[in-house]
Amino acid sequence: MILTIVFIGQFLNWWLESLKFRALILKTAPINKWDAVKSVYAGNAIGVLTPNKIGTFVGRALWLKDKDTVSVVSSTMLGNAAQLTTTALFGFLGFLIIVCFGTQLNFINQGFPTYGLLISLLLVLFLGLLFFFPSFLYKLALKIPVISRFAQRISYFKYFRKKELLTVLSFSVLRYIVFGFQFILLLKLLHVNITITSLFTFICVLYMIVTFIPSPFMGNLGTREAVVLLLLANYNSAAEVLSASIILWVINIAFPAAVGSLLFLFNKFKLKHV
Repeated sequence: MILTIVFIGQFLNWWLESLKFRALILKTAPINKWDAVKSVYAGNAIGVLTPNKIGTFVGRALWLKDKDTVSVVSSTMLGNAAQLTTTALFGFLGFLIIVCFGTQLNFINQGFPTYGLLISLLLVLFLGLLFFFPSFLYKLALKIPVISRFAQRISYFKYFRKKELLTVLSFSVLRYIVFGFQFILLLKLLHVNITITSLFTFICVLYMIVTFIPSPFMGNLGTREAVVLLLLANYNSAAEVLSASIILWVINIAFPAAVGSLLFLFNKFKLKHV
């Protein structure tokens, strides 16, 4: 039952991502909900094969060939900025709890939580400014010779209202909550005995570290697991949490990538027989 709920959470996770992407790209081009969902899965198919999932941009652009490529890429970037802001915000909360109340989590040195708190705060401020003032990115693009010729195609950045951006950010927060809830359910399934506070800080810090350190592996596979082992070195549940992390990777990364690959395959087959 728990595993079924976690699996259903994968669809909810990527549906929320499609709503976020659609809310952004609708400023430049009409796109129905189903195409938005398929483009997200198509992005996963290529994103999983590239460091830090940068291939996501390519996958979505390839699927939405009838849309302006710059609009697809820029909308994806703005959506990523919302997700990164959310991750940094929760990371800040996690480190704040650790600095104020302590933790059993293991770090490289005792000062790491303080550094993490400061870095996450700076990231929240920087990414938050970029996300809530996308017109700044447009003005910056105008001044950079290499990309200035594309600047006009992201001029729609000027027309986002704060209410619209808050809606997009809310999708990112909901995605984060879904992902965290999936992790917690898997940990309960594997009978991991960690307090709710420790679990919350662990998830916040884990996602913060894994998201903002470069990873050459598919969907951060291996990187996340290494951080899990480091953070939980003081616990006896590291093996169970590691198992939960790998299961979550299969459900949230590998499965959506397989679905995206099938979409590309069926679309290619359909075009051949048109």
